[in-house]
Amino acid sequence: MLAQLGAVDIIQADVIYSNGISECRKVAAIAESFSLMFMPHAWDPGLGWLANLHLAASLPENLCPYIETPLDPLWWKDVMFGIVKEDLEIDNGYVHLPKKEGLGVEIDEELLKKYKIA
Repeated sequence: MLAQLGAVDIIQADVIYSNGISECRKVAAIAESFSLMFMPHAWDPGLGWLANLHLAASLPENLCPYIETPLDPLWWKDVMFGIVKEDLEIDNGYVHLPKKEGLGVEIDEELLKKYKIA
């Protein structure tokens, strides 16, 4: 394992591609056992990004101080959150977790129709 060899400084996993939040918490525990940082690979749009945000918030800050996120495109907010009813509060690089149940946002069914394929 790369962590055992000292070949990595940060271990990444993604809630969407790594079997969910619980499985990623196990990966984070492995990182912690080797005194490494854990950082979710949070490039998923919308709900996937929110799931990774909640994962990060559930971990100690010294283990997971950041999430990796693509903020540079001007259209980022529309693509990431184009189907949710509320705006996320992003303040100087800090995101405030939404307060509602689940991932904290409500899906706008009308906006979702825009992405319907069939």
